[in-house]
Amino acid sequence: MSATALDAKDDRLLTVPPNFAVDALAAQLDEAGQPGAIVVDEAGTVLGVVTEMDLVFRNKNVHLPTIVAILDAVVEIDPGGRAKAELKKATASTVADLMTRGVVSASPTTPLSDVADWMVDRGLSMVPILDEGRLVGVVTRRSAMRAAFRHTD
Repeated sequence: MSATALDAKDDRLLTVPPNFAVDALAAQLDEAGQPGAIVVDEAGTVLGVVTEMDLVFRNKNVHLPTIVAILDAVVEIDPGGRAKAELKKATASTVADLMTRGVVSASPTTPLSDVADWMVDRGLSMVPILDEGRLVGVVTRRSAMRAAFRHTD
């Protein structure tokens, strides 16, 4: 039998509310040695994910929009709102401003091979495991690696 997302669950699930301070999250992730946290509301609904990379992103150079002068008009060119999104992340004070929404999630029975595909193809460091909408765990890159190499078919 092939390994599943539940087989690769990391037992150190870290959840935070959307109003949690970014600085506090950075300290908590560092202390826990976790790649990120799942952002949940009071009912336990998954709202997003904040990863170490999101925290690193805050220190990168923001791409400013291109400004083009045409006759007497000044036109700002910001395809897809990239500069606005980067500025929002760079100045985030709460995880709600920093988190990635539209989270890719697995069910407990999702094959680990599918989770691994998502992680590699989409650059994900963690995938929440949801059972009928309820958060039951998370697969991290490290936990996926451990499960893949300890599981035998």
